[in-house]
Amino acid sequence: MNMNVVKQIVEYAKAETAKAGKNINFTMTTNGVLLNEENRKWLNDNMTNVVISIDGREEVHDKLRVTPNGKGCQSIIMKNALEFRKIRGDKSYYIRGTYTKNNLDFCEDVLYLNDKGFDQISVEPVVLPESDDLAIKPCDMPAVMKEYDKLAREYVKRRKGDKGFNFFHFMIDLQHGPCVFKRLRGCGAGNEYVAVTPIG
Repeated sequence: MNMNVVKQIVEYAKAETAKAGKNINFTMTTNGVLLNEENRKWLNDNMTNVVISIDGREEVHDKLRVTPNGKGCQSIIMKNALEFRKIRGDKSYYIRGTYTKNNLDFCEDVLYLNDKGFDQISVEPVVLPESDDLAIKPCDMPAVMKEYDKLAREYVKRRKGDKGFNFFHFMIDLQHGPCVFKRLRGCGAGNEYVAVTPIG
């Protein structure tokens, strides 16, 4: 985060919208490495929503997200994110991860994040060319759908208990999106899927 630039942009935008008699909301997405006490307080005071990137379990996160020295950073981010969560109260935030071919058992990452104390979670599929080793391919879709089923069962169970959380992809309007996966009929071995956005 180049916080000096972020602060200047926010100050400028607030001044300009005030002149126009308008309101403006801001969202900040950060990897959380530089989310120190000063930055946490400023973001909490000035951002309508804050998104912190954590892919989940330490071994999953650190396999792909490293600092310039090549070392994993999940432990640093987790500490900073938990401190931010303490001051955030009921304001909007999300812990946002990405699952890849490496962690098709992403339900475990969602539950791990919830167990750590987060109740606003979004873990989403990577978007890469199919030739990439990390890409989720059509042949992976049965496993992905099975994992969403597993997560849905645990989601319902936890919402009835004391570990309730919101999961972004389960907060959908089936008439207006966002997109959901739909199995294509009559296609090959039956494991072809397409992302579709229902429209009213």
